[in-house]
Amino acid sequence: MKQLQSVGSHFMKAGAVVAIVALAGALQAADTRAGYAKVRYVVGSPMVAKGGGAQWAPLEKDAILRTGDVIKTDDKSHADIMLGYNNGSFQLAPGSELAFDKLQYTLSAFEVVHDTQLNLKSGKIGTAVRKMAPASKYEVKTTKGVAGVRGTRASIAANGDTTVAEGVVVQSLMMPDNTAKTFTIKKGMTLVAATGQLRDATPEEIKWVDQIVADALTHGGYVVDQDPLSRRFFQESQFEPYLPPVSGAEMPYEPPPSPYRR
Repeated sequence: MKQLQSVGSHFMKAGAVVAIVALAGALQAADTRAGYAKVRYVVGSPMVAKGGGAQWAPLEKDAILRTGDVIKTDDKSHADIMLGYNNGSFQLAPGSELAFDKLQYTLSAFEVVHDTQLNLKSGKIGTAVRKMAPASKYEVKTTKGVAGVRGTRASIAANGDTTVAEGVVVQSLMMPDNTAKTFTIKKGMTLVAATGQLRDATPEEIKWVDQIVADALTHGGYVVDQDPLSRRFFQESQFEPYLPPVSGAEMPYEPPPSPYRR
């Protein structure tokens, strides 16, 4: 019996060593790549400056956006942007300007780790983000600080005002007395940046988040008019997995069509 236990222990140790070696090999094989964003839909006449240059051009549906690009909308236009994998999508609201400071992801045998950094210079975005790998980073820089987004439906304004309809946003703000303060904004809450007030979101604020995110994903094909319908839409349609097979994956993947998307 002792011999059998010894042999069993030996194989368990050997298996552990093999697992550790395999894990180390997988980590070494991790591949960091430049990411990109895809314009899913445009309304009106949004514009783009490639590489942050001074030359502005019309932003067109299906255009590819990369690190350094800047997009902006006037009061009668907006743009729906997909970031790929589990990074989800966002809508740049009318009267807004946003720069892609960093679009990068790392592939391994186990997961996709994102490093997404957006710079919201004016206006507002509504964003829908799936739960990402723990090491991932999704940040929205505003004129008042930085918001970290994870597994979230939220609106974030350039002045720092934030409403969360689902998930959590952790936001660091520069306060009027020039001190930095960090706020954890949970589901159903709004941060008023000017005063540092963290309060319950109004029904109108939550509905606005749901509407702008639904529009970003369906291009006007779905209107949030009742809370149960809103919940059903987001549970059944919005969060189709965005992850392609890791092997050979080169670029973010367009989620499969659904009855809610046009």
